[in-house]
Amino acid sequence: MKKSLSLVSIKKDKFIYVGSLSFSFAAILVLLSKESLSVSQTFSIVFLEICIPSLVVVLMALFIEETDGRIIIEKLPWWYILIGPLGSFLGFGALFFHYGLGFGFLFLASVSLGFHYLGRFNWVEEITTYNDKDT
Repeated sequence: MKKSLSLVSIKKDKFIYVGSLSFSFAAILVLLSKESLSVSQTFSIVFLEICIPSLVVVLMALFIEETDGRIIIEKLPWWYILIGPLGSFLGFGALFFHYGLGFGFLFLASVSLGFHYLGRFNWVEEITTYNDKDT
């Protein structure tokens, strides 16, 4: 049985994807203006370039659902929906490691703590069962 998204959850998802997309574009533009890149900056560009198409496709699907009611987001696999935010997170994590190991590990520790608290809400289970093909 497929789950449907409420208008409130669509708007929340849209803000997450718009924020990730805009920060990804800003980071790419800053990094592309540099003459040489460190290893962590190169990884950052790779992760951000992977996440941008997913962010755009999911945003387009959310806007189509909101404007004319066609359900498109349910046709996307759950892993494709997660590529955008995850790639954005990895890209920004790589940027923190560019400034030093201490900054990178501080970022990882704070994110790990956040995921620990998110784990209490079963959000991974909700996303993976969202596209369950039982009808």
